[in-house]
Amino acid sequence: MHISSNLKYLRSKRGLTQANLAEYLAKTSAAISDYEKGKATPPLEVALRLCELFKVTLDDFARKDLRKEDILEQEGILLEKDTAYKSRFGEAQKQLQTIERLNELMGLRLAELEREIRENAPALARRLGLELKEESGPEE
Repeated sequence: MHISSNLKYLRSKRGLTQANLAEYLAKTSAAISDYEKGKATPPLEVALRLCELFKVTLDDFARKDLRKEDILEQEGILLEKDTAYKSRFGEAQKQLQTIERLNELMGLRLAELEREIRENAPALARRLGLELKEESGPEE
């Protein structure tokens, strides 16, 4: 899922601050920050309003890395519509998607292991530099 990164990308591409977007959605800046950090997922009605604002489909908003799509479009490469590309690189693209998913799962597992170490072995967590860091205010 790419909701958090897409939200941050689309917001900044439009020149909006988290506060601007929060006001439009009748949410707090902290809620927008949590959506962008992946700490929370926008409720469906909020996601639909975001899609309307940014003129993207819900499927694209959730499943595509829109930063990559934009770069490809700017270069004049629309891979999904290029059948020659699909026939030549379709299998490699599937393998890349599998690798990306494995990386995502490994990242989640690593975060889970770090949390377990912090909770169950604080001394080891300090030695490994896994202490919880104080969070600053919402990002802009």
